[in-house]
Amino acid sequence: MTSGLAKRVRSGFLEPPRIEADDSDGIMVDAYLATKCAEMVRLAEALSPQDAEPDLYSALVSSWLELRGEWNRCNQTVQYAMVRELEPHNALFLKAGAASTLLKRVETLLEPEDLQRLYKLAEDPLFNAPATQ
Repeated sequence: MTSGLAKRVRSGFLEPPRIEADDSDGIMVDAYLATKCAEMVRLAEALSPQDAEPDLYSALVSSWLELRGEWNRCNQTVQYAMVRELEPHNALFLKAGAASTLLKRVETLLEPEDLQRLYKLAEDPLFNAPATQ
C-alpha cells in the first residue's frame, strides 16, 4: 500500500514549475527544476510503501536542507556581486528563485515544528548545529 505522504510528494512534484524566460539562463533553470522535481518523484516512488514513510519524511528533511543550501549560495553570490558592482548573475538569480519555489513545495509536506527547527538551523548552521563529542 502506498503511503499518503508518498502520494502527496508525487503530486506536489509531478509537474515542475517553469521559469518565464526563454534565454539560455531560463532554459538552464527550467532543466534544474525538471531534474529536482524528477528526483523528488523518484524518491516518493522508491519510498512509497507505508512502512517506509518515516524514511521518506527524513529524506524530505534532507531535501529541504539541500535546497536551502543551494538557495543560500545563489543568494549570497548575487548579493555580493551587486555590492561589489559586478555583472549580475542572472542564472544564479533565477536559480535562487527556483530553489525557493521548490522549498515551498517541500515545506507543505513537513510538520510546522520541524520546519521551525530547520529554519533555526539554516539561520546559522555552524552555531545552531548540535555539538558532537
